Amino acid sequence: MTTADELAKLAGLRERGYLTDAEFTRAKFQLLNEDVPPSRTATAPKDMRHIAHELGRSIHDRVFGGVCGGLAKQTKLPSWLWRSMFCICLLSFGVGLIPYVILWVCMPSEDVLTEETEYTHI
Repeated sequence: MTTADELAKLAGLRERGYLTDAEFTRAKFQLLNEDVPPSRTATAPKDMRHIAHELGRSIHDRVFGGVCGGLAKQTKLPSWLWRSMFCICLLSFGVGLIPYVILWVCMPSEDVLTEETEYTHI
């Protein structure tokens, strides 16, 4: 199959709605052996190291130490859900107490994280 035939097939798939314009453009660039342009709609997954550096105890959404508020901010789950999970684990023979205390001790406060990022970007 020639390049022109493959381009015609790709155009037909786009016309029938099987390919979006962005997918068509990426496939066309790959077919022509060019570098694939970065997609404007696709976002790269967060690096786990980057997530760990952003994880901090909340200074605004806190009941005891701000651990659940910080986890809520990072994971996009509501803080009441995190609190409920820790309470359920706490009622299950105290299993939730150990991870909560470890997170409370190991997680820096949000204000410390913002100060660090201000100094690293200078």
